Amino acid sequence: MFLVSLLRRIAFSYYDYKAYNFNIEKTDFVVIHIPDQIGDAMAIFPVIRALELHKIKHLLIVTSTINLEVFNALKLEQIKLTIVTMTMQDHATLKEIKDL
Repeated sequence: MFLVSLLRRIAFSYYDYKAYNFNIEKTDFVVIHIPDQIGDAMAIFPVIRALELHKIKHLLIVTSTINLEVFNALKLEQIKLTIVTMTMQDHATLKEIKDL
């Protein structure tokens, strides 16, 4: 079992990322990319509420067309919300996002 765990850790380390410490108080613009599963969209709501408490100015959510209705129901008081939809295979390009 240890060998399987070790091999899995090595294989998945390619997709892992290094955490970057930053000051949320100086953050104005946040981009959240949501995979195509409904549960993934609902799981991100606590993060969105936490960002709302920190008074960011603009939240950009890149989501699949399946999750569009989940985020259309989202009401934010003082944050500009932009929702970009894509097909489930992630066809949104960086240029499309930057053009917003």
